[in-house]
Amino acid sequence: IQAGLLPDPVVSWSSMEPAAELILEGKAESVSWLSGFGINWRVPRPDEIDSREGVARANLRASGVELARAEWQLVRDTQLAYVRLLVARESVAQRERLAGVARRALAFFERARGAGAATALEEALARTAALNVAAALARARNEEQRAALALNALLGLPPGVRFGLQDALDREPQGELAEAAGPLVEGALAGRPDFQAAQAAYQRAEEQLRLQVSLQWPKLQIGTGISLQLPFFSRFNQPGVEAARRARDAARARVVAATHALRASIHLALAQARQARAMLELYRRQLGPQVEASLRLAEQAFSAREVTPLEILTAQRQVLETQGRYLSACQDWAQARIRLDSACGRLLPSARTPLPSASHPDSEESP
Repeated sequence: IQAGLLPDPVVSWSSMEPAAELILEGKAESVSWLSGFGINWRVPRPDEIDSREGVARANLRASGVELARAEWQLVRDTQLAYVRLLVARESVAQRERLAGVARRALAFFERARGAGAATALEEALARTAALNVAAALARARNEEQRAALALNALLGLPPGVRFGLQDALDREPQGELAEAAGPLVEGALAGRPDFQAAQAAYQRAEEQLRLQVSLQWPKLQIGTGISLQLPFFSRFNQPGVEAARRARDAARARVVAATHALRASIHLALAQARQARAMLELYRRQLGPQVEASLRLAEQAFSAREVTPLEILTAQRQVLETQGRYLSACQDWAQARIRLDSACGRLLPSARTPLPSASHPDSEESP
């Protein structure tokens, strides 16, 4: 609205003519007092009003796109923080389970050594294994606390708020990642707010160039007199036009660079998602069931006393290491899927702020 306003008229009065008569003749005629009044209005240059409105619309859309990009990044960061907390809580649960097994194993070795069925070295190894599991449990709890604080900060909640998570970490991956990168890139070019930000910056530079071109015309003022400001010394605004043209070319180059970066990010995110899915399937179908079977057998052996000290320690170590890698595989898959959806422009807020129209309000083009 401000950019489309016409220049205000200027009302002036000059006291030089009556002052000169008073000094030279000792009196001033009424005509001298009246002739000092003047009114002038600067006529807008050709295309000046439209170009200023174009710059204003481009600035408005650029601000809207920046807000959309902040919302897009917030959704991605929140979902990644949610997965981090989900993995941390699952890790705590697993470490607590293993800590119980380790405590029972240590008690078993202590009784076995008292009965002469185990050596001091075997008891020391069992104690070391129990301490390692306890240390892993402490680290898991610290990671859970940090993940909860990070998620609460993104959600705008007080640090002490604790809530349940609805998702399960061991959900089966849905669908196959058979998507081709080409259609994903096309969709991202139309929907990713960061690419729209580069486009908005280019449109703003284009409108600035249009405004500088309009400022090449002489400045005309009409009213009780007529004045024409000839832009000889400013070289008809050629420096301003050249600077705006170079800024427009730089903005165009940034759009091209953003296109290349967007395409590369989608190809990378798709490859990482496929690799993470393959690794998760390996753990889920082969290593995961085997580790769970080993853990159940170890717990049964503790109760039936049908296991050797070496088998107890080996089972504990394998369970601890494999479950940690399985959790990492689950986290990698979840994060890879989030990053892929974000790179494709599909991970947007449900209550997304609408963008201002890039078109002229009088045109028939829809926003």
